[in-house]
Amino acid sequence: MNILQAKNNGAYIFIETDSRKNFKRYSIVRDISDTEKEVYCELNRSAYLTAKNKMGFTVKERETCFLNSIPFAHTNKDKVPMMEYYNK
Repeated sequence: MNILQAKNNGAYIFIETDSRKNFKRYSIVRDISDTEKEVYCELNRSAYLTAKNKMGFTVKERETCFLNSIPFAHTNKDKVPMMEYYNK
């Protein structure tokens, strides 16, 4: 499934902001139920802007706290859009 098919399947951009360090994690997800989400991929900032502005994804935000990880978006701040795909 590609990203545009995911969008047509109800996926959206989910932004999680770390309340302690102000890191952001951008990912494309789809709600399975009220408490479960299916994660399609994680994005860096450039890929987030491309998906939001050019592809027209909707955006939802939530404050959280990352315990022992640094988000992909923070470690890959290149101007080249990058997506990290998850295999099940």
